[in-house]
Amino acid sequence: MVMDGYRDEVVVSKPPAATALSNDEERCVDNRSNGFSCSFSAIKERELLCVTSGNTCLGSHLVKKLLSRGYFIRVTIQNQEDFEDMKELIKQEEMNLLESVVVAKMGDLDSLCEAFRGCHAIFHTSSFTDPHGVAGYTERTAFLETEAAKNVIEACARAAYVKRCIFTSSLLASIWNINNADRIVDESCWSNEAFCRENKLWLALGKTTAEKAAWRKSRELKVKLITICPALLMAPSFPNAHIETSLPYLKGGQVMLQRGILASQDVGKAAEVHIHAYEAMDYGAGGRYLCFDRVVQRLDEAIQLENWLKMKGLLSGGGNVMSVEDDDETPRRISNSRVAKLLWLALGKTTAEKAAWRKSRELKVKLITICPALLMAPSFPNAHIETSLPYLKGGQVMLQRSILATQDVGKAAEVHIHAYEAMDYGAGGRYLCFDRVVQRLDEAIQLENWLKMKGLLSGGGNVMSVEDDDETPSRINNSRVAKLVFCASQRLSCKQ
Repeated sequence: MVMDGYRDEVVVSKPPAATALSNDEERCVDNRSNGFSCSFSAIKERELLCVTSGNTCLGSHLVKKLLSRGYFIRVTIQNQEDFEDMKELIKQEEMNLLESVVVAKMGDLDSLCEAFRGCHAIFHTSSFTDPHGVAGYTERTAFLETEAAKNVIEACARAAYVKRCIFTSSLLASIWNINNADRIVDESCWSNEAFCRENKLWLALGKTTAEKAAWRKSRELKVKLITICPALLMAPSFPNAHIETSLPYLKGGQVMLQRGILASQDVGKAAEVHIHAYEAMDYGAGGRYLCFDRVVQRLDEAIQLENWLKMKGLLSGGGNVMSVEDDDETPRRISNSRVAKLLWLALGKTTAEKAAWRKSRELKVKLITICPALLMAPSFPNAHIETSLPYLKGGQVMLQRSILATQDVGKAAEVHIHAYEAMDYGAGGRYLCFDRVVQRLDEAIQLENWLKMKGLLSGGGNVMSVEDDDETPSRINNSRVAKLVFCASQRLSCKQ
């Protein structure tokens, strides 16, 4: 069915398969060439992914980020009214790129099967229940969310082209175990269902029972599952987006604050975690991932959060926490090391280097940063195999753009020493460091084989054939480090 006054967004109860779009739809995509660089035939070759509850803050962020990465996206909503919410969160030009927007009830297994048909993976945001927080989260809501989780996994098993599901749970599914209150909360921890019922922690109960049901069903039906367990989602660009939905999460918030388990997560970064986890499934990623980027450990931080959420006293009132004047922080008792290992190499390197530059200027420390490519150690063939995977996330894009490079680890060490010695002659700043750019498919396959990561770079990449003698021009420059090495060896001025 075509929505009145909105020609390009189609809401249907039974979506067409990705390969069976009508001629009108095909022309519609072709007519958008100014905003979309690929032809329709190229689009059909992309992976078709389905995102549930695209009208929610997390769902809409997922949709936008997946589209920006070139995926072919189908979105489900609960009813046609949700479509208006979705249009407020997703721009017109992004809506135009969707394969379809589908009404699929989470309690209706058949409609979910139709929605998931032909998809390479399902992103179930688990946020279909009361997305605006108006009615509150009740024990009945927890039951409905658990039943929906079972339906999503079963529909994925029945209808999806590839049986993969990235399932949004919550940090709440791990933190409420009063018998082990002092242990560090990680992916092995589960909230105690009886404790949640006794204390009417309905959101925690619902997330716990829903995620457990998803794991049971996935094992039964052989669906490959990853669960992402984010903390309290925050949307700085939409300040009111999570104010109402935060109340169920923050039930018991004073206890969370006292125990060092009150955490939050930027919603955009949470969406990126989901995508990184999906892309890493080809290389063995699986299981649970706790996801947060901030732990509230001080009373003043709690008050700041209360003010932002317009919930004065919810966390600070009567809680046995340290005073604002106290410099000590409550020790954090939650760990996100597993998701950090999976995802954040590029972000970590960028933010760490920027922080180093800021601090060096502040404290007048003379600084040089060396930025090596993928480090290789031929004399120790297994030394970098495991550590290469985070670096090579997005490796196919690097290969296509001719920015995939490597650096012998011994020569990288020499660059560090030359840089130090050249500081007496004016050296400073950043130095990109690589000795080889991978510019051909056969070179990429050779690197894959050496790293024992078959298909990581070559699988599906739009690169030149092995028989083609031409190379993609290198788009990275190491002339500055070359000059550094020369100047250091000659004791010349290295000011550049």
